[in-house]
Amino acid sequence: MAPAAETGDDFEWVSDPATVMFCVTCVQNMSAEDLLSAVGATRIGDTRWNAEDAQVVPFRQGDAGLRVAPAGEWSVLIEFHSLKGADGDWLREISRERTAVSYYHTGGGLERFSLAVDGEVVTEFEPALAAHRTGSSPDHLVDDMRAVGIDPDGSSEHDHLGPATLELLARLTGVRATSRMVVTERWPAGAIPRRRKH
Repeated sequence: MAPAAETGDDFEWVSDPATVMFCVTCVQNMSAEDLLSAVGATRIGDTRWNAEDAQVVPFRQGDAGLRVAPAGEWSVLIEFHSLKGADGDWLREISRERTAVSYYHTGGGLERFSLAVDGEVVTEFEPALAAHRTGSSPDHLVDDMRAVGIDPDGSSEHDHLGPATLELLARLTGVRATSRMVVTERWPAGAIPRRRKH
């Protein structure tokens, strides 16, 4: 598993009350442009994601914007409304002959972390209820879960384990989905139909 550099509290964005719904998906050995194509996105240039930029992005009504950040051998799909990475069928398909790691949180409070390798979900769980794991090898990440503060044996007292779950993603990929990556930086962007909030 790739090492992830410790750089302090990188994940402020995930605990921001304004962050209602999101999905971060790391896909190995696929370019940003190819990943945008794989999600069926209409290309809209490079952008960061804030209110100022949203006013000038040429969305059709009902569309949601997403971006892809290149990070070494990984491309990172960043979504706030569409949740394509939460689609299990899509995740299995995109992971054929590669690895994909996804973490999403919905407006209704549902969270799920998934690791897919070569077209198969290896392990998948809700961080706060991590004892209830599914996949072809549910215990595959147990040691890593404990290392970042996710209890694999029971339920957590925390309502939202966003920072710990992003640390788990970083342990697996070496990618830190920091506030700078997710919110501030400009990345290749596209638009797909908006997913209804749960």
